[in-house]
Amino acid sequence: MHDSYFETKEFRQLLEKYEASAGTSATTFFDVDDLSDIAEYYYTHGQIEKARVACDHALRLFPDAVMPNVFLARAALTVDNDVNESRRYLAAVGDKTDLEYCYMEAEIMIYEGRLEDARQYIADLYSRLDDEEVPDFILDIATLYADYYCYDDAEYWLNQSEDTDEPDYREVKARIAMARGNFEEGEDILNKLIDEDPYEGQYWNRLASGQFMLGRMEDAIDATDFSIAINPDDAEANFTKAQALFAIGKYNEALPYFEKYNALMNKDLSGWLYLGITYLNLGDNEAAEKVFIQAEQIPGGDGKTLSKIWQEHAFALGQRGDIDGAEKFLDRAEAQADSDEERNEIAILRGHLLLANGRVQRSQDCFKQAVTRSGHSLKVLLNIAISLFDCNYHQMAYKMFKVLFGQVDADWKEGYSYMALCCYDLMYDDEYLAYLEKACQVNPNEARVVLSELFPEDLPVAEYVNHAKSTLNNE
Repeated sequence: MHDSYFETKEFRQLLEKYEASAGTSATTFFDVDDLSDIAEYYYTHGQIEKARVACDHALRLFPDAVMPNVFLARAALTVDNDVNESRRYLAAVGDKTDLEYCYMEAEIMIYEGRLEDARQYIADLYSRLDDEEVPDFILDIATLYADYYCYDDAEYWLNQSEDTDEPDYREVKARIAMARGNFEEGEDILNKLIDEDPYEGQYWNRLASGQFMLGRMEDAIDATDFSIAINPDDAEANFTKAQALFAIGKYNEALPYFEKYNALMNKDLSGWLYLGITYLNLGDNEAAEKVFIQAEQIPGGDGKTLSKIWQEHAFALGQRGDIDGAEKFLDRAEAQADSDEERNEIAILRGHLLLANGRVQRSQDCFKQAVTRSGHSLKVLLNIAISLFDCNYHQMAYKMFKVLFGQVDADWKEGYSYMALCCYDLMYDDEYLAYLEKACQVNPNEARVVLSELFPEDLPVAEYVNHAKSTLNNE
């Protein structure tokens, strides 16, 4: 791991020399490789702007240097979502046979979804390699594909490697296993890597990500705590911890981690979206609107995430009665939607806001449109039933949940907590207990979030049914 070099006396002296010269008029010469290492150090510690400054320093001295240009190209792509700026830096590289340059060319192709072009380009590179370059190349390409969730391609290249004991090989293998649903295999690999190198934050991040996908939120939070202890500025760890806390309804605790992520990755709209939704869940619509307004000013953001921000901004406006303002944002989102699934989500949200503001007939038209367009999708029926419940149409919600649960298969996990709460409010005690038990069995995270108002804060979900029976018996 390159991080081990950052702990050496040699690098510490280099960093101190660089930082002592920063902001002074003194002329201090640094080798381009040293400046590249300094940039990488800052980047791995979440100090992206400092990393850019180090690269800019290098480029003033060596305008066509490979590593600073490649670093800034990758930052433009992954941090700023600016592919044109990324290409501009890449074009400035003098040695276009350097593998780092070639990796970046391939990364842009993958980023743009030109997977067949990337495969051909990488295969051509591979055919021209010297024998000693092959082992590292294979693992680098497998890692690159894994970074963009192209797990079939990552597995293809991983299978070409003979370095099966290398940490990079094993980490990619773990990521592929988890992506394929083989969480036990992936977790076992990562735990062994952690035993060997407990101060490698990426291992903790991969473990947390897998646990998050499994719904093991407390475990994911514990894993991110280790990563954050190693590096408080680890953006991925802060974001995963925030999401896990959000998922179990601990919105106040999630806030500082979303805010930290946004400070580190301020051009990633996902962080702003979640921060705004967290404020909405805390009932602070004013703070949420400020977040959404700020996010909408960020240039070059992902279009789908921006659409979600518009929808949440509409929700915030609708919550305070500004239905006309809300619909303007929904109109923007609808104009940008490129699938019926997105259009249905927007139609349901529009229907929800109209219903909450007393415009019943128009809301029904929106709900009917979503149901018809989706072919009576169970997911659409679920979301409409939840909307009816949230708008205090409990009897109508109850009937729709009944219709829904009469059609789902045995693997269905969503909505039982809402139905339990609906039955509780309607005082259908037997059905309340039956749906509560089902919710706690099949979707404990949903049960914790939806039903928390009925139970003591620290009561485990596994105890909800017994507590509910005891409470009902005493009434």
